[in-house]
Amino acid sequence: MIALWAIAVIAALALAPSAFAETQAGWQFNEAARRLDGVAYETLTALVTGVRLALTGLMLATAALLLTRRAPGAGLAALALTTLPFTFNLAGSGVASGYPSLLAGLLRAVALALGLVGIVALLLLLFLFPDGRVYPPRLRRPVLAARGEDGTVLRHGEGGTAPIHMDGPRVYQHAVREMLRMLDRACREEGLTVADLDLVVPHQANARIIEAVRARSGLGPERFLVNVDRWGNTSSSTIPLALAELAAGDPGRAGHLGLVAFGAGFTSAAAILDLTGGRESPEGPLVP
Repeated sequence: MIALWAIAVIAALALAPSAFAETQAGWQFNEAARRLDGVAYETLTALVTGVRLALTGLMLATAALLLTRRAPGAGLAALALTTLPFTFNLAGSGVASGYPSLLAGLLRAVALALGLVGIVALLLLLFLFPDGRVYPPRLRRPVLAARGEDGTVLRHGEGGTAPIHMDGPRVYQHAVREMLRMLDRACREEGLTVADLDLVVPHQANARIIEAVRARSGLGPERFLVNVDRWGNTSSSTIPLALAELAAGDPGRAGHLGLVAFGAGFTSAAAILDLTGGRESPEGPLVP
């Protein structure tokens, strides 16, 4: 994309010296000039040429800024702004370039090719973003679950003075089972399967639970975000911290993210974060 933008800039600069003559060569311009009284022909030519070149420069400069963005639709918008000056003949077509025939022919071919790409880019923009909006991430309201505990797994000693007792293996088994169940439930409510998820962001309880969930989900290690080795278990902050790291390291990530947690009170939850930029809202309420 950067190479295409560079080609468009070079072509626009090469065509700029002949912009005045090309403006005069246009029949639309001559028809308009004939109808206008009191405006010198040369002055009108200079004015129209200046507007054409200014719009070309503005569109190419905006495209350059968009090339640095990784938001949904930014690349397509940059492509359109790079090529539309040639689609609408703002930058010139090379017809009145005054260059040697070989160079003039090359410029005409480049301008024509960029113009055709601009038509395609414009149609894609109109098809993908018909109302002119780039859609933000969407989070479906989480699915939730909880169950009581009769003291066989978690309990205090007599009188509340003895150390807390926890049946670790049973907590581990329940955590793995519930996280998988909730993740599957959240996916089904979104019309997805766990295999459709591009990334899973689990509660960072400990590496053993996360690895067990990952292995039983059938997903590869690259599709599970793990940072417990750097931050430990920060309780309710683990998923927000993981998302903050993800946003800083890969701001342009797209796809479906599965958020899943198990924690205090034998509660569990999961939600799907949609980063596809899609237009259609999923069924059910969305978090504002």
